[in-house]
Amino acid sequence: MGRTALGAIVGYVVMLIFIIATFTVVAPLLGMERLFEPGTWDASSFWLTISISLSVVGAILGGMVATRVGRSPRAATWLAVLVFVLGTAMAVSGVNETTRGGPRAPEATIADAGAHTRQPTWLMYLNPLLGAAGVLVGGRGRRVEA
Repeated sequence: MGRTALGAIVGYVVMLIFIIATFTVVAPLLGMERLFEPGTWDASSFWLTISISLSVVGAILGGMVATRVGRSPRAATWLAVLVFVLGTAMAVSGVNETTRGGPRAPEATIADAGAHTRQPTWLMYLNPLLGAAGVLVGGRGRRVEA
C-alpha cells in the first residue's frame, strides 16, 4: 500500500512539474494575442487546444510514472482518483470566482495573466475528466518489475 501511495504522489508531482514547465515555456512564446481573445482575459480557442493537449500529455506521463514507482497499475488508479477529486474541487471553486476576466490593457504582460485569465466553465469541468482518463491511459498495460 505504501508503494502504491508513493507512486500516486510522485506521479502527481511529475504531472505538476510537466504542466508548469511547459506552460511557462509555451505561453511567452505564443504571446498575448494568441493566448487571449482580443482585448480580454478570455483564453483563446488556440490556447485552449494547446492547454488541453499539454494537460493530457502530462496526465499520461503522470500515470506512467505512478505505475512505475508504485510497481502496480493501482498507483495510477489512485492518481486518477486524486486528479479527479482535486480537479473537480478546483472547478467548483473556480466557477464561483468573479475576480477574473474583464478588459485587458494593451500593456498587460504574461505575468499579469495568472491573476486575470478566465477559462470557460466547460473546460474547468472537463479537465478533471481528461486528467483522470489520461492518467489511466498512461498507467495501463505497463509491465512492472518487482
